Amino acid sequence: MNKTITVNPETSTVTIEQTSQPEIAPVSVMGNSIQTGYGWWFDVLLISIFLLAAYAFKKCIDRGFRIMRTKHRRRTRKNGW
Repeated sequence: MNKTITVNPETSTVTIEQTSQPEIAPVSVMGNSIQTGYGWWFDVLLISIFLLAAYAFKKCIDRGFRIMRTKHRRRTRKNGW
């Protein structure tokens, strides 16, 4: 919020002007937008952390499936498959 107070001694008038700051546009990635009010760098940091967490979670799921598949193959080979 910007405030300007002007005093004119010749006419003994006081002028007060108050203007609001323009609204900050939200950061948008692949149709998802976020606006925290801290600045664009913080928004980008949050999105990056979210994407990193999603990638790590996907890798853990893939690793679990890979372990289950190798255990299943070992069992079927022992049974003569």
